[in-house]
Amino acid sequence: MFTLEPAFRRLRAEHRVLRAVLVAVEGGVARSRGRRLARHLDALGEHAAYEEEVLFPFLVARVPDIAVAVEHAEGEHDYFAWHLPRLVGALRAGREYEGPMIVALRHHLEEEERDILAPALDAGVVVTPLGVPGHLLAVHEALTGIGRVRAAG
Repeated sequence: MFTLEPAFRRLRAEHRVLRAVLVAVEGGVARSRGRRLARHLDALGEHAAYEEEVLFPFLVARVPDIAVAVEHAEGEHDYFAWHLPRLVGALRAGREYEGPMIVALRHHLEEEERDILAPALDAGVVVTPLGVPGHLLAVHEALTGIGRVRAAG
């Protein structure tokens, strides 16, 4: 089953949340705030799994020119899965993180939007497969109260 373009919007929304988390992490954080930020990053596995298992194969079947960019993104997903525990561990302990993940993840998000999502939209892909990229937005809403405010307004 398909639906009109929500996967692109949702992924971009998750990317915005991740960018904000990365900005917060860069300055160093207290342990309590670090634990909240780590919860956001814990959702990256689901985000990447949705892209690799559902969205990317769907998009490559319709826009074969993005196959190299998708392969590159999937390789970066493997890199992040390997290095993410160090970043999450530092956050949970309230230590400053000094590894490559922040810069690499920021670059990855830009590449996905520029080299995969934008070309798919430009090629006229107006539907995406049903499915949920993960629960990163739900985590963000729960931790910030954004969902409750929006529902009340």
